[in-house]
Amino acid sequence: MKHASIACYSASGNTRRIAGWIADELSTNNIQTSFYKIPECRNAIPPEMLDTDLLIIGTPTYMWHTPSVVIEFLNAIGTLDNLPVGLFVTFGNVTVGSNLSYMARKIRGKKGKVVGALQLEGQHAMMFQSDNPLAKGKPLDTDTSYIKEFVARCMERADLPGKGIQHIPGIMKYFSFMAPPGIARRIMPAIKVTSESCNLCGDCVKSCPTGNITIQDQRVLHGNDCLLCYNCVRACTTGATGANLLSMDKGLRAMSKLPEKSAAVY
Repeated sequence: MKHASIACYSASGNTRRIAGWIADELSTNNIQTSFYKIPECRNAIPPEMLDTDLLIIGTPTYMWHTPSVVIEFLNAIGTLDNLPVGLFVTFGNVTVGSNLSYMARKIRGKKGKVVGALQLEGQHAMMFQSDNPLAKGKPLDTDTSYIKEFVARCMERADLPGKGIQHIPGIMKYFSFMAPPGIARRIMPAIKVTSESCNLCGDCVKSCPTGNITIQDQRVLHGNDCLLCYNCVRACTTGATGANLLSMDKGLRAMSKLPEKSAAVY
């Protein structure tokens, strides 16, 4: 194995940080890597991304599910012809839900070979307004032990005959129907822009992973491609773009009691 492509979507930076650790571990094994941002190639997959010995895909978990931008990316991928694929997800101490198992199923449907799967906690992306967010400070530097195991399994299984991993363990994937994305989006805090407080700095525009925010006629406009990642709220220094994320605090802490492993490699 000489080369690996790493494609990831990262709103708060947790997933991108783990992708960097994976690249470092691959480098110690003399494997070169190329990075791709999923939102930028979800409609047209670069041919060179799939011209590789190993494809690794990473994403956070949104409301127990795979983010829509990643689903679009997976749908755009053509036949993989038994290409080895490693999958990793982050989650904010609640659950990975159906995220890993869904992506694995999609990859197998594209004739890819799932050779490794990793889940790691990352500080909950919706709780940056809280003084004590779930999974505070995570991922941790000590989590690199899971990275080493994940990369080792991907490399080992890539060279083995067979169809790769056929089943992702975990109980919460069977309950993800309780939080269907359509309904979950309706209960998420709305993003509001107060024009009087906005200085048109453009930080929200730069922070949006899907390019959903524009400035037109001295106004900030949000389109129809919002992932509810709340990056724009996080980036706004004047408070003009806001959302009452603290209203979700109690519910998220209650769900953090669900039977989910904090970290696992499959």
